Order: sequence, then C-alpha cells, then structure tokens
Amino acid sequence: PKPGDDDDDDDDDNTAQPVVPPTLAPQMEPATPSPSYAPTPCDREEVLLEKLSTITDESLLQDPSTPQGMAFDWMQNTDTEIDACNYETLGQRYAMAVLYYSTNGDDWKDNGNWLSSRSECAWNLVACDENGLLIELTMDENSMAGEITSEFTTFSNLVAISMFNNNLQGYLPRLDDFRNLIKFDVEINEFEGPAFENLSYLDNIEYYLISSNKLTGSIPEGIGNLSSLKNLWTIDNSITGSIPETIAGAYNLENFYISENQITGTIPPAMSSLRKLKRFYASENKMRGTIPASVMESIPFEQLRLSKNAFTGTIPNFNTESLDDLRLQDNRFAGTLPEAFGTGTKLENILVGNNYLSGTIPSVNAASLVFFDVRNNKLTGSIPSSLFDAAQELQYVYIQGNMLSGEIPTSFANADQLVDFYASDNLFTGTIPEIPENSLVKLQELLLEKNSFSGSMPNSICNLREDSLENLWVDCTPPAEVQCAIPDCCTKCFPE
Repeated sequence: PKPGDDDDDDDDDNTAQPVVPPTLAPQMEPATPSPSYAPTPCDREEVLLEKLSTITDESLLQDPSTPQGMAFDWMQNTDTEIDACNYETLGQRYAMAVLYYSTNGDDWKDNGNWLSSRSECAWNLVACDENGLLIELTMDENSMAGEITSEFTTFSNLVAISMFNNNLQGYLPRLDDFRNLIKFDVEINEFEGPAFENLSYLDNIEYYLISSNKLTGSIPEGIGNLSSLKNLWTIDNSITGSIPETIAGAYNLENFYISENQITGTIPPAMSSLRKLKRFYASENKMRGTIPASVMESIPFEQLRLSKNAFTGTIPNFNTESLDDLRLQDNRFAGTLPEAFGTGTKLENILVGNNYLSGTIPSVNAASLVFFDVRNNKLTGSIPSSLFDAAQELQYVYIQGNMLSGEIPTSFANADQLVDFYASDNLFTGTIPEIPENSLVKLQELLLEKNSFSGSMPNSICNLREDSLENLWVDCTPPAEVQCAIPDCCTKCFPE
C-alpha cells in the first residue's frame, strides 16, 4: 500500500523486515548551506518612473497638471492591482491612460472600463491581438476633445484608428512606425498642420481619411509608392499644390476625394492608369486646363465631380459603363455636349450648368435620372421629349438661361416625381400644355418667365396650387400674352 493507506489485513507477523541495516553515520560533513534572502520588494514609483520615462519626459510624469502626470498618478496610486514590476504592456496601459486624460475621457460618450483594474484590452472601443497588443481604436463620435499627445506612438501595432467626428485639435499623431496600419480615419475634427506627413510611411494603408479639418500641405510625390491605398479623402481642408504624376502608382485607388481645398494645376494624364478608380471628387478648387480624354475614356467612373474650378476646353466623351453622377458645373467648358449624354443609361445626376456650352441637348435615355441641370449656357434647339419619357425618377430640371426654343413638350406631364422645373429666360413659344388629372402632384416650383409663351395658364396647372405647387411664375403682366390670375393661380407675374 501507499504511504498513508490503511491495510485492512493488519497482520504484524507477516510484515517484512529490512534486510540492510541502516547506515551508522555519514561518511563526510554536509556542505554548509548558503543563506537565503527574501526578494527585494518592488518600489512601484521607482519602477514606474524608470519604465515610463522611456516614453515621456520625467518632468511631465511628475507634473500632475498634465495628462501624462495624471496618468502616472493613476498608475501609481489607483491602478495598484497590476504588478508594475512585471506587467508586460505597462507602456501601452500608460499611453492609453494618457489618451484618456488628454481627450477629456470623463466626458466621452463611451468610456466603459477605461481606467478600471481590468486589462486595457478589456476597455471599451479597443481590440488587441493574442499578445495583448493594441490593434484597433474605434472611437467615432465619442465626444473626444483635446490633443493627441506623443505617447500615441506607443501604439505602433495598430491596424485601425478611427476617431471620426470628435473635437480633436493640434497636429495629427506621428505614424512613422505604424507599418501595419490599414485604416486611419480622423474626419470632422479640428486638426491642423501637415496633412500628409505620415502618408509615405504607411506601406499597408488602404483608408487615409482626413476630410473636414484644418490641414495644410500638398499631395506628396511618394503617394505613388502606396500600392495598397484604396481611399484618399481630404475634402474641406486647406490643401495646396497639384496632383502629382506619381498618382499613377497608387493603382488600387478607388475613391479619391480632394474637393473644397486650394488645389491648383491640371488633371494629370497619368491618372488614366487608375483603372479601379470609381469616384473622383475635385470640386471647389483652383484647378484649370482641359480634362484629358484618356482619363474620361479609360476609367469606368461611377461618380465624377469637378464643379467650381476653372476647367476649359470641351467635355470629352466619357465611359458610360458605370457612371451615375456627373457634376461639371461652374467651370469654363465650351463646345457641345458629348454624345455620351444620350447613352449613359445609369446616369442619375447630370450637372453642367454655368459654362459656355452650345449646340443642342442630346436625347436622354437614363431611366434613373433624378437631377438634370444645364442652366446658364448657350444651348439652342428644343427640349428632347425623351427627357421626360425615359426618366421615371426625374425630380429636378434646370434649363433656364439658355437660347432654347419651341414648345414645352406634352411629355413633361409624364414626370410623376417632378419637384422643380425651371425654364426661365429662353426663347420658348406656344401655349403652356395642359396636364392630365393627377399628374405632377409633387411639383413645387414651375418657373416659365422671360419667354414668349401665349394663351392662358391651364386650369389643370392652376389646380396644383391647392396641393404642392408653391411658385408659379410666368409673363403675365401686360403687354405679356399669358393670362394668369394672381394670387389664385400664378404667384408672380413678369415683367415685375
């Protein structure tokens, strides 16, 4: 039996006796044992100072008015359940506490578990890898206010940083060592300073989203080295300079948004290499020159927005395979509208107003067309009836300020979703057409003044005033020939 087991037989006579007598005495003296010492107690403050001073200057650590001093004090006096001597991610925990204090963490919408005794990987809005290293910060719309301090560089294993729509200020964090970073989103904040200082270091970046800040600088030549980049969003900043030819190297770029900046120069022909580009927004800049035909023909754009610049020349024919949104208004384009206007079956928005375009409006065959704006050009000819026949979703038609002639097509009543129809200041003649009952029930504004219409405003249109029609303008002041009662039918007569 094993030592300690009971032997039920308990037979002393049968117990075996030892055969070998015990050793009488040791043959040599045992070695003198070395004295044992208790481990030296960990001096928490000393260890924290030693380890954290490699991240932060000691003077800041010992200044309780700074975010760094607050974080140090918390780790020394409150966060005492962790072993400061042996905690493997001590620097990370400290840097996260600094982020909390520097961005007013007490007022975050979600600060759950932050500054608790739990592992920092269990704090809300973060994710860590299997080694306990921070890889995601998802803090969108979280009422963060303040600056990102230099301790943020501790998080160099981050894959995703998302701090969209907060009130963060100061410079963007340094990201030189963030080689794994895929997503960087700090849109809608108050950041200032260089916009692209980090970009060239980010070998794996796919999303670089910095719109709606106060950032400066120009798109770097090194952007051509970022073959992983898919989304570059810089709308509403103070970016200057031009689009570099090296942009062609970012051949995976899908969404390129640079509107509402101070960008100059032209669209480089090298952009025609960006065959995956779906959306290009460059409106409200200071760009000039012509649009390269190679760019328009080779890229299957879904959306192209170049409005409010100083582009010249003609509008090239464009690839209509996927295009649903074309905005070229408020430039200096001349010549005729391209044939693609009539073949783009997916077009939802066509805006080319306030240019110097001439010729006629081509037949429109886009069933999904919602917004059609050719105002203030030099267009001639009549309104193609297909505009109203084909477009089942048409809501806004702005053709005023041209030299269009002929009559309003009766198919105009087929646009059941029509909200606005502006045809002012043209050369239209004839009578204003009757509309069938229950037609145009969503129409709010019908502006027909400064033309040469005759006859009376149809009762079928006057009746719309009882529903949605708010503004009905026509030349009904004598000697104008249109008869329209005010205020029962028309809301304004011209000449005023």
